[in-house]
Amino acid sequence: MLQTDRQTDRQIDKKGHRPYAALHAHRTWREVGEELHALSLENRWSEMTDLIPDEMAAEFGIVGRLDEIGSMLVKRWGGILSTVNFPTDFPRETEEDQARVKEILSVVHGVDASGS
Repeated sequence: MLQTDRQTDRQIDKKGHRPYAALHAHRTWREVGEELHALSLENRWSEMTDLIPDEMAAEFGIVGRLDEIGSMLVKRWGGILSTVNFPTDFPRETEEDQARVKEILSVVHGVDASGS
């Protein structure tokens, strides 16, 4: 059975599927998704970032300054967040970098980063 856009919107609103609602509201995102999929099949990963608009990145991920990331994660996912994956190019080499990661995780876990 084909659904009208209005029926689909009602189901999305009723079930509260935020990412799916965003995709439905931005019909061009579906096209972006199809193009991203095609590029992934061809291992053309480096070309993908240029296709993703800022609004899409913010809807599916956390985008902000490093000092904001922890609180943004908590605000969006609260007590259901169990894993944080940092990008492979996220700086972790220096003590300052490691302290930054520790601070982000401390905010997510609701503890003082200093250990007190």
